[in-house]
Amino acid sequence: MTGQRETGQIKVGSRVLYRGSWGSKVPKEATVTAIEETEEPGEKSGCPRERIDFFRRECSCIDLDDGHWCYGDQIDAVLD
Repeated sequence: MTGQRETGQIKVGSRVLYRGSWGSKVPKEATVTAIEETEEPGEKSGCPRERIDFFRRECSCIDLDDGHWCYGDQIDAVLD
């Protein structure tokens, strides 16, 4: 798919491809509305951030504009 980035940063407002149900679903597009950086992978609460490095995404919980949330490692790519 053109436009995908698997490096760089995930930011509030970024369009991303994520896999729901803890990574088991088909990738779906959504826009990031909030990011919390967590101490450990799998935690839901942390410190609010405007952006997070893609390679550190496993230590984050991300709210999406489609009413869902996901852990950062469920994000496959940043589209913009």
